[in-house]
Amino acid sequence: MSKYKSNIKDVCFAIYDMARWLFHGLERISIDVACRNLVEYYDNKKGKTIQHTHVRNATLQIKEELDSCKEENRLLQKNIIDLNGKIRDLSNKLNDAETVRDELIETNEIFAQNIQDLHDTIASFSRTKAASLRQKEKEEVQETKNSKVEELSCLYAEPDATGAILRKPTTSESMYSLYKLEISKSDEQLCTFSVLNNEATETYIANRNVSLLACQIIEIASSPTTLVTIEPGTAVKENNNWVVATPAKIKII
Repeated sequence: MSKYKSNIKDVCFAIYDMARWLFHGLERISIDVACRNLVEYYDNKKGKTIQHTHVRNATLQIKEELDSCKEENRLLQKNIIDLNGKIRDLSNKLNDAETVRDELIETNEIFAQNIQDLHDTIASFSRTKAASLRQKEKEEVQETKNSKVEELSCLYAEPDATGAILRKPTTSESMYSLYKLEISKSDEQLCTFSVLNNEATETYIANRNVSLLACQIIEIASSPTTLVTIEPGTAVKENNNWVVATPAKIKII
């Protein structure tokens, strides 16, 4: 009986030891599983945190770059607007310049045509008058050869600012007379003229660029006081005006 009790006791102790070993084993397994789960949990959490940090940093970087691109685009748009405005201004100025150029070209063409017409008129008038004068001179020369020298009548005239006419012809000489006109009685429409010297001579010499336009000055002294006719000029009477046909050749001494 005591032996049987002793075996039961041994068996109980053995079961107890086995249970304790099993318990410790299970406890160790549970702790290992728990530790592994904890490690996986923290690993997962750390990975997600790192991934989230990377995503957030990348998002911030992309946002900054996007903001920078937007700012650059805004500046480019502003520059484009400014350039468009400048282009419009330049286009307007170019159009204005082209308009002015066209107006100047048109005006120049008009002036050129007017000048050409004036040259043609003067040339035609000169040819006609010169031919008429030459013909009349030939007739006079022929008449002079066939008859006695014709008696000439005289007129006195003042200078004209244009040199085109002999102004204010009178039968008597005045202090302002500059030209002496010798008219043929056979043809009262023609005359020859020469220069005079009187009280106004020094004034006419001083203002020779205006007063002596009907003359061709061949020679001039350094301090001139006197007018000398080298070759008389000729004039034609038109509408009561004596129009200079050929200038008188003179020298001022």
